[in-house]
Amino acid sequence: MNSSRVLVVIAIGKRYEKLLLKKLKMFRDYAKKCNAEFQVIKTPLDTTFHRPIYFQKMLIASAFSTYEEVLFLDLDITITKSCPDIFAFFRNDKGFGAVLDPRGTEKFKLTWSDNETVLAETTDSYFTRRNFEANKKLQGSINGGVMIFRPQLIGELFSNYYFSQHDDGQESAFRNNEEPPMAYISQTQDLFEALDYRFNTQVIYELRGTPQGRVLWEKHHKKPALIKKLQKLLTGSYFLENNDY
Repeated sequence: MNSSRVLVVIAIGKRYEKLLLKKLKMFRDYAKKCNAEFQVIKTPLDTTFHRPIYFQKMLIASAFSTYEEVLFLDLDITITKSCPDIFAFFRNDKGFGAVLDPRGTEKFKLTWSDNETVLAETTDSYFTRRNFEANKKLQGSINGGVMIFRPQLIGELFSNYYFSQHDDGQESAFRNNEEPPMAYISQTQDLFEALDYRFNTQVIYELRGTPQGRVLWEKHHKKPALIKKLQKLLTGSYFLENNDY
């Protein structure tokens, strides 16, 4: 194994431990494919809970600072057989990589057609409503299900924010989310790399934001067959995020 790389997942509590068991072989096999170690976070990285538990993803890079590159995957990720080594697609001069939300596209508009607040957001307002200053370097919001870090470049920046007093807004819909500060910090510091959408194909956008997906949604709504049938349509994707927990 390449000791400079590690694939990390979080499984804190019995519910998530059970989810991990279902996909443990898949994660281990992919780590091996990437010539990386595999590690499971089983206890909080910050036992004082300076911020809500989901924010602790911001501490992953610092916690694994002995590695040159760190890949984090949510437990609802499905890795397809065609998925290549993601590390090979991560630029050496970037500290953080994730897939941008498809804001402004027809897929995004169809998916959120029943949510005027989301549709009305621009890249600037997404961040300013969360108490970040507008910045010309901002590229967009991200999904945190698949994230790749270079700890030496981004670890301290993320950790410093986590332990800061910055408040991301008073409205409950804007709180408890690590994605805005991770996107903001990395993008404004020129350390962000937008990953190919195939590295985090979000099922919600494929089901509600595409004609073929909407047909499946209406025909198999909330049935196990739904995801399996959708996966057949997404043979070119590498990681599928099912949002199933």
